[in-house]
Amino acid sequence: MEADFFHYDVALTDLDSERLVSHIAPLLNVTYLGDAEVPAEHSQRWPLHGISISATMRRFVLCAPVQLRAKCVNVIFLMDTAAPATYLSTEALHALGLKDSLPAELRVSINGVPHFVKPVPENSHFKGVSLLGADFLEDIDWRFVNHRPSRTFKLYVGDHTVATTLQ
Repeated sequence: MEADFFHYDVALTDLDSERLVSHIAPLLNVTYLGDAEVPAEHSQRWPLHGISISATMRRFVLCAPVQLRAKCVNVIFLMDTAAPATYLSTEALHALGLKDSLPAELRVSINGVPHFVKPVPENSHFKGVSLLGADFLEDIDWRFVNHRPSRTFKLYVGDHTVATTLQ
């Protein structure tokens, strides 16, 4: 039986959009939802660098450029290997230029990889937080290398992914 993506939920009691702006973005040295560029060279895009936050919750977060048409912004993602889909927060979708009605699914580029994402459901317990789900991780043939002493990690793309920017 296949899971219904719209019913996936995770209770994030320690992470919300305000914390992403005030605490996480400075640790990642980025402006949350600020303008970004996808490097032209594939070798300059990978690996993505992230941090482990909250020693008790073990949350892994990273920033990746997300592009929709000509607009590209820095999105901070929580890596969630249990999430069957990748979700973008309402704030991220607004930063990409979607203001009125949000589609059930849309195609964006995440760090140069075209991918379908879903808006975070209104009634979810992770409003304001974008999730990098198992669908994206599987599509990029991912490899995760953790460096526990520094609470950092690297997310590598595998050899079976072709990364191109969306035009």
